[in-house]
Amino acid sequence: MSIAYSPEELELYLIDAKHGVEFNSYRNLPHARMVAINNEREFAVAVLNSLDGEIARRAELMKQRAPGRTNLEDYRAVTGDQLPRIVVIIDEFHEIFEEDDRLGQAAFAAFSNIVRQGLSQAFTSCLPLKLSPACRQWIATRSLCSQLEWPSPAMSPTGQVVMGDTNPDVRFLSRAGEGLLNPSRGDPIANVKFQGTFVTPDRREQIVGQLIKKAVETGWRRQPRVFDGDSFADRSMVASEVFTQPSDRALRFRFIAGEPLSLDEYLPVILRRGEGQNIAVIGASDEDGIPEAGLLGMLHSLLIAAAHQIADTQVVDLVNDEGDSLDRGDARRLSVSDLCSALNVTAHHRRALDAVLRETAHLVAERIALNDYRSPGRLLVLFRRSTRIGNLIQRTTTKIRCQMHFRRSCEMVLRWVSTLSSWPMVSRHYSVG
Repeated sequence: MSIAYSPEELELYLIDAKHGVEFNSYRNLPHARMVAINNEREFAVAVLNSLDGEIARRAELMKQRAPGRTNLEDYRAVTGDQLPRIVVIIDEFHEIFEEDDRLGQAAFAAFSNIVRQGLSQAFTSCLPLKLSPACRQWIATRSLCSQLEWPSPAMSPTGQVVMGDTNPDVRFLSRAGEGLLNPSRGDPIANVKFQGTFVTPDRREQIVGQLIKKAVETGWRRQPRVFDGDSFADRSMVASEVFTQPSDRALRFRFIAGEPLSLDEYLPVILRRGEGQNIAVIGASDEDGIPEAGLLGMLHSLLIAAAHQIADTQVVDLVNDEGDSLDRGDARRLSVSDLCSALNVTAHHRRALDAVLRETAHLVAERIALNDYRSPGRLLVLFRRSTRIGNLIQRTTTKIRCQMHFRRSCEMVLRWVSTLSSWPMVSRHYSVG
């Protein structure tokens, strides 16, 4: 497909649903919009939901710009826009349905819509799968499968299940790479026999290199988004001004948490003024209580945004962070105090926690008494080992006779500390730097 069509004509979404790396060879392919490796079911389901949303977006676009037109060819003829065809390839697709849980049900709902409505919006799906009880049940949903074309590999029991008992041709496939393509729910009359093509890894690398060179020569600049569940997000893939861009609503604070489990480029977090507008960032830490590099990267994003949006930012370092090596040659990570100094953000050591909380509580009480909800905000960051910060806040705030809603905010943090560890991951974070 990539040889036959230009990147303007074709967008590929290459997703591995079971922590695999089969698509790693295509991470620089110009036609690839997304390459996902080493990821779990959650990410595959998020991609399906995002693609379902893209179908709705395209339908609305056609309604507005080409009324009465319902397919890509008509839309292009009327508008002249080069809306690309989208091909989704999900390896180990059956893994998404292995469990009849919330994720499996959400995946089925999204994929059902993609199959039924996607063709008119130039969506095509290719789903390598293996036979399993969950897969059998999914295949049995004939109303869905009737929309799919099924290539069946030789000597595969999956092929017989997919094609059905009335199609005997599957049993006569004998050579490696042989298969049947059937667009009519397994009707034997519609069988098209084919021989698959094997491309060696060296030849595949050569072809991808040629396609990259050709794309550069024609002025193509977009890079695929590569989602590697075993690595940090690449901060350089997001424009630097995005990290300092404020919210489009006044009196709100916006920062970039990381790379979302969706087709969006980044995950913004917006905190508005109101009760419960706190955020607890939970993750692993070393024996000295220093959080992992991904969460430190999130702290960097938070403070970079705060330095440009909030004049009064108070950071309390409760672990006496001294910085450390990140195993990247001689590169050193800035300590929290050095980072705050570089960003002109106020930093405190552990002993100042009681005073900072007392002063913040006094500020809250004063503003409530004056009915002042428009003064510049304050951002309070407590940098501490997550397993201890809850008890520390609780012990400290017990001493402070502060306004009740401030106490409730602290209690909200405690509840988040105790529950967030069981939440599904919503993004992967940037590393420090």
